[in-house]
Formats: sequence, C-alpha cells, structure tokens
Amino acid sequence: MDGATGAWLDRELASSSFVDERLSKRLRKLLEQMEGDMRESTPLACQGGANTKAAYRFFSNDRGSEEEILTGHFEATHGRFAATTGPILLLQDRTEFTYQRERGDQIGMTSRVNGGKDKAGRARLILDSERPISTL
Repeated sequence: MDGATGAWLDRELASSSFVDERLSKRLRKLLEQMEGDMRESTPLACQGGANTKAAYRFFSNDRGSEEEILTGHFEATHGRFAATTGPILLLQDRTEFTYQRERGDQIGMTSRVNGGKDKAGRARLILDSERPISTL
C-alpha cells in the first residue's frame, strides 16, 4: 500500500469507532487487503482462505454493526461534499435480478416493496444505487 492509499484510509476511517478497538484495526486491515480488488468477490479480493474467513467473521460479528462500519465513510463523504464548490452529480443505476427455480420457496424471502414475484413465478430483486461525483 502506498502513502496516498494510507492517507485516504486514514480519512475514511477517522470517524469510525467500534465498542471493541480490535474491530477498528480489523476493518483497516481488511480494507488494505481488498484495496486493489474492491470490485472482486470477497474470496478473490482477500487472496487466501484465512483472510477470507477472517473477513466473513468480521462481517458477521455481533459486536460491530453496518452503521459502525460505514460511519467513517459517510463522514468522509460529507466532508468531500462540503469542500466542493461546484455541482455534484448523482449517477443512478437500476439493476434487476431475476431468479427462477422449480421450487420458488428455495429462493428465500423476497420483499414485496422492492421486488416480489412476477406472473411466471420468478423472484425479482431490484437494486437502485447512486454514485456521487463532482464536476471539478
């Protein structure tokens, strides 16, 4: 990891705090491991069985919540928005996942709010995402 990446991680994690300080250290280590392959699956990005197992244990740890993991990133993003003088664009994407099985109950629970089942019995999941960018 180079100095620029380390500084970026410092800013992203500055407002993150966990009840257990070991989780803060683990989050940083996990992000350092995944830094080069963020778009890959967890096993590919972690580059090994032990690192992958540690990542999954971190994500399922009851002593850390999604809110605690993302707080630093949200605060850093807020700071970037506040520092930008020009317009900020929100690029939006909608992706629809459709799953079909002989037995629809094997798919698992689906929500009626943002998905559900169509007339053919396929389960649908709609993912709406936004990515903010600055024009500067």
